[in-house]
Amino acid sequence: MHRVFPVDTFIAGSKPLALIAQRAITQPTQVALQPATRYYTDLTEYIEIIEAPTTVAVAEGLLAGRYEAGICAAEVLEQAPNQLRLMQSLGPALDTWVMFATTPLPASSSLRLEADT
Repeated sequence: MHRVFPVDTFIAGSKPLALIAQRAITQPTQVALQPATRYYTDLTEYIEIIEAPTTVAVAEGLLAGRYEAGICAAEVLEQAPNQLRLMQSLGPALDTWVMFATTPLPASSSLRLEADT
């Protein structure tokens, strides 16, 4: 608890995300996703949910044909328009980032919280 200290935070939008499927599969039954994206859309129609470490890994699996469908950056469609199709546009996710340091902010910092003093 006293080895790292939050020193800043910010919110940043991700690349626009999408639910993408293989064109050759009319009704995908499996979907790959990074666990944080699990509730970005209704996935009840999928029998198998495959967890991947990142949305980039999902995109790579879609391009390699390992996954029937997946949630990843929408831009992956541009890489294989004849292989993949858009099922649902999800837009960007808003990610909250916390920056940590090994020393706390100085007492004179305007970013220091009242609770820290």
